[in-house]
Amino acid sequence: MNINEYETTCIFQPEITEEALARITTRLEGVIEHFEGQKLAFEDLGLRRLAYNIQRFTRGRYLYWQYLAEAPCISELERIIRIESDIIRFLTIRMDEHVDVKDYQPLLQEQQEPEVSTDTESASSDVSTDSAHGDSE
Repeated sequence: MNINEYETTCIFQPEITEEALARITTRLEGVIEHFEGQKLAFEDLGLRRLAYNIQRFTRGRYLYWQYLAEAPCISELERIIRIESDIIRFLTIRMDEHVDVKDYQPLLQEQQEPEVSTDTESASSDVSTDSAHGDSE
């Protein structure tokens, strides 16, 4: 079993709906799980200005994944990314070769346990913060 550490960043069209974004994200993470990979990190970096136009877009929605997987997983992941018309650019980088999954267990456990309770609390606090800011403006 030859596990490597990878990072993938995708740039989505700026007009993508939250439903489409969630569908694609779920599909890509499903591929990682199907190939017995393990997600280390996921980050929605939001809408950003592009350094140059890509397919006539000046802005793009950036999403980032860090994960452990075997090489066949990357082939399938990139195949699906190429099919998705909402993804205008992507980059996958192998960060480390032949990693020992045991070295990542503390990170995996830390990510899985507190994330559930923290997301629920932060989501409700974000809503109250956003509504408070919305009323004052």
